[in-house]
Amino acid sequence: MATLQEKRVNFNSNMVVNNTGGNLYITRWRLTELTIRSSNILANTLYASFNPGAKDVPGATSGSVFIGTFSVPTSQSKVRVATKGLQAYTTSNGWLSAIVNNGQATIN
Repeated sequence: MATLQEKRVNFNSNMVVNNTGGNLYITRWRLTELTIRSSNILANTLYASFNPGAKDVPGATSGSVFIGTFSVPTSQSKVRVATKGLQAYTTSNGWLSAIVNNGQATIN
């Protein structure tokens, strides 16, 4: 049996690409779903699924927000992260759609 490690999920603004290319002050994130799966596409093990809704954050151009915790085998160094309905609320433009920059995230 694999040894598991518990990890926190912090959604970080550096993981996101938006089409404005600017220094926008984000005050709220919302997403319908965030899933974490093994990086091995053939195995496709689901480690966690979250439905966080909206999360308020201090108005800033970068930062992170806590989503939850999950367990992953210690042998895993990367996971695949996917989101649905990801949006950021900015003080100047209101709600903007966003996507996760890279489907893989390093576990640390």
